[in-house]
Amino acid sequence: MAIAEVLDEGELGTILQRFTWASLGDIPDIEFEDSEGSIRGVIECLLEHRPVSQGPFLSLGWTNELLHWVSAVVSADRRDVADGIEQLNASAHHSLLRIRNRTNPPYWFKAAARAEDPEFQTTTLLSNLFPEYLPTIVAVRRAWSGWLMEDAGPSIEEPAFTSGESIDRIGVRLAKLQQASIPRVAQLLKCGLIDQRIARLRESVFDMMPYLEDAVLSQRSTSIPPIKIWRLGEIADAFERARCLFEDISIPDALIHNDLSGGNILSSNGFCVFTDWSEAGVGNPFVAIDQLRIYFEQDRRLARWIPRVVSSYFKQWSSEVSEEQINSTLGSVRLLSIATHLLNRQQWIISEYLGNPAPQSYLRSLVRQMVNATRLDKIPVA
Repeated sequence: MAIAEVLDEGELGTILQRFTWASLGDIPDIEFEDSEGSIRGVIECLLEHRPVSQGPFLSLGWTNELLHWVSAVVSADRRDVADGIEQLNASAHHSLLRIRNRTNPPYWFKAAARAEDPEFQTTTLLSNLFPEYLPTIVAVRRAWSGWLMEDAGPSIEEPAFTSGESIDRIGVRLAKLQQASIPRVAQLLKCGLIDQRIARLRESVFDMMPYLEDAVLSQRSTSIPPIKIWRLGEIADAFERARCLFEDISIPDALIHNDLSGGNILSSNGFCVFTDWSEAGVGNPFVAIDQLRIYFEQDRRLARWIPRVVSSYFKQWSSEVSEEQINSTLGSVRLLSIATHLLNRQQWIISEYLGNPAPQSYLRSLVRQMVNATRLDKIPVA
C-alpha cells in the first residue's frame, strides 16, 4: 500500500517557500533508525540514480509475496491463508505477523533480516536440536532470514493463565530443555550463542569496572543515597568467590534464554514452549530460573506462583546434580544473573557512554543490584 498527497500549484509554491537550497556536504549524515542508510546517503543514491538500500520489509507488495509463499509451503489455497493478517512488530528489517487461516489454526511469521542479528540462526538451530521446546517451524525463508511457525497457544501473560499445573510445567520444561542442551554446549557456542560462562562474566565485570567506577562517582542527585566506591571492591571479591565455587562444584553449563518474559512462554494442550531466542547464551543454568523469578515478581498475578515454579525447576534438576550442589550455588545466582544482563548490554554501554547520562544512571542501578546480591543467602526452593 502507498499513500500520496496531491498538491495543487498554489499549495506547492507555499511549501517550496519554506525551504532553502543546500550543498550535499552541508546535509547532516544522520542514520535512519533500523536502517543501514543515512539521510545524505539516500540523497546521493537518488542524485546518482542508484538504488536506495533498504530492508526487505519496505518493499511494496512484500506481504502479498509472503502470503503466496505461505500458501505454497502449507499446501493451502491462497484465499484460505489470507483470512487476515495482524502485524505485531514492523520495521525495515524485522517483522512479526500472525496470519489467520480459515480452516486451521493461525500461523506466525517472524523475520530478523539484519546481517548482524543472530535470531534467525539461533532459532533455526535450537528448533533442529530441541524441537519439542520451541514452536514448530513449518518453513524458513532464508532471503528474509524469516521463519513460519505453527501457533503454540497463548502466552502466560493471558489473564486466564492461573493453573498451578501449568506453572509446574514451566519449571520442569525449562529444566529439561537445559539438561538436553548440556551435550550441545560446544556446538551452541560455535554457532554464535553468547558465552556467559562464569569466567566470561568475571572478565566482563572487570572490563566494565572503569565504567562502573565513573558512573558511581558521577552521581549528582541527592534524592538517592550515593554508592560508596568501596562497594565495587565487594562486588569484585564476590565474583572471585563465585568463580572458585563454581569451579569446585562443576555444575554443567547449559542454554540460557535471557528474556524469559511472559510473552515468550507459550502454553497449550498440556505443553509449554519457549520463543524469542534473540539473546540466547550459554552459562550457569540456574541464571535462567532467577531471570524467570524476577519477571514473576513484577506481575502481581504471577508472584504467588514463584515458590511453585522454582520448586518444580530444581526438582527436575535434582536428577542431574545433587541437592548439596544446588544449595551451595544459590547464594551466587542473583549476582551471576545481573552480570549476565550487564554482559548482554556491554557493547551498547561502551558505545553510548561518553556524554550520555543514561548509561551512567543505568550502571548505577546495576551496581546497587549487585551490592544487594552480594548479601543474598539463596533463592527459596519451596
